[in-house]
Amino acid sequence: MGQIYERAMSTVAWVGREDEDISAMMLDLPNMLQKAREFVGNPASKVVTSGFPVSRPPGWLGLYKLFLRPWFRRLWVVQEAVLSRAVLLVCGESVVNADSLLPLIDEQGLYTSQVLVQMNRPLMPPKDLWKGLGCFRLVCTLRKPRLEGTFVPQGLPELTSMTEDFLAFDPRDRVYSLLGITNSFWRDLVSVSYQIPTETLYIDLATLWLANRPHLLTLNQASSRPPMPDLPTWCPNFNEVPVPVRLGIVYKTAGYSAGVPERRDDWIHWQWSQLQDEEHYTSSSSLAPEPRIVSTRLPVKGFLIGYAESVVPPGWLVSYDNNPDRKMIAASLKWEKECLRISQSVYNQLNSIPIGHARTLVANKTLASPPHRRYTGDIVGGYEETIERFSNQDLEDNDLSETILEYMPSLQIACLGRAFFSTSSGSVGIGPGDLKVGDMICIFDGGVTPFIIRPKSDDPNLYEFFGEAYVDGIMYGEALETEEAKNVTTFTLV
Repeated sequence: MGQIYERAMSTVAWVGREDEDISAMMLDLPNMLQKAREFVGNPASKVVTSGFPVSRPPGWLGLYKLFLRPWFRRLWVVQEAVLSRAVLLVCGESVVNADSLLPLIDEQGLYTSQVLVQMNRPLMPPKDLWKGLGCFRLVCTLRKPRLEGTFVPQGLPELTSMTEDFLAFDPRDRVYSLLGITNSFWRDLVSVSYQIPTETLYIDLATLWLANRPHLLTLNQASSRPPMPDLPTWCPNFNEVPVPVRLGIVYKTAGYSAGVPERRDDWIHWQWSQLQDEEHYTSSSSLAPEPRIVSTRLPVKGFLIGYAESVVPPGWLVSYDNNPDRKMIAASLKWEKECLRISQSVYNQLNSIPIGHARTLVANKTLASPPHRRYTGDIVGGYEETIERFSNQDLEDNDLSETILEYMPSLQIACLGRAFFSTSSGSVGIGPGDLKVGDMICIFDGGVTPFIIRPKSDDPNLYEFFGEAYVDGIMYGEALETEEAKNVTTFTLV
């Protein structure tokens, strides 16, 4: 299919029935882009040049409605939108070149996002809008190099992660629909067959991933996803979107290297996403993991660093994509207060805020630009300002300090859907939502984060995998210098 789209002069995509606001937007696109480029200031607080404070200017209302159309989230659309020389979007009798939308999403992405947010005040925009906009932004990111003649096909593992918010009717299309835009290495490894059960396909892909990637990001990919029957716990369920943003996916910018030796430059900084001839890559590090899969079992080397001692189940409810009411905010603050009580006890700081607590609630990273980088600002100050804002029910996005802008969104992303816990080794962390007291906290060779496992009740030599974790004080290789690191063993995950 990919070759067909590459050779086609243009691809015509029907995105739905006629809508007068969408038609008006298609005609007004040049004017909308000009106004966006001329605008000076914060579009979240004032978008006068595009018609605000009028609540719904026609052009932007049309763009708002357009991104609600299902076409933008269909997974099979990705290859046709990325590879085609031209993509014509047809809405009723109106037609627009998809590339004319690209500057609003790429060059003026912040402005466009903020305007669309204002369209739905005082409520948060519907999730379908965010998803549609986010999916098209990814298409633009992949298509831009194609238009510039610098397109490099990415690896299949990276594409499955990037396209999680897209929709697929058949769960096997989570893999098959991406073969047209992946590189030849992965196309040659994966054969299309709808006779293969979904579970078998996913296990095969995870097996190939483990064999051809010098790290254990497969386990991070498997974290926080709803289970699939007959799928081992270590294998990602590619058909489900994980609830929290996974820590391992942003390990490069966040700097996580929990199970990675200090001499890691030959593979931890390897720019695998840019390689075309992946089969020619061989790790020169004797420390790089070499997992071997026996049936649905995955043996991994590593060591036990401690156990979960106290656990607060997931309870943070406020998210960037919901409109929290007073009950949600109160419940979130109650959850955080219980977490703080545990942290103060662990660090013996009963009358102050332990810095380890403030770090843990954001996984020591920030969404501020550049996103998911390691936190470098006043982290305790950010924590205190954020909790005060929530306590006062003051969540308006105007007049926020740089400190709170760095902390508040990061807390919401890190804590949503995760449990808070203390460890037997004297630290605190956040981890999988189904974490229990007594669960094992392990460092695996080559893993960028700690991982949570649990012995099977019917066979203590086998372990269920529950997911990644942030554990304060061991995210950057510190555990490799401990006495526990001398007790390396093999854990068989099932």
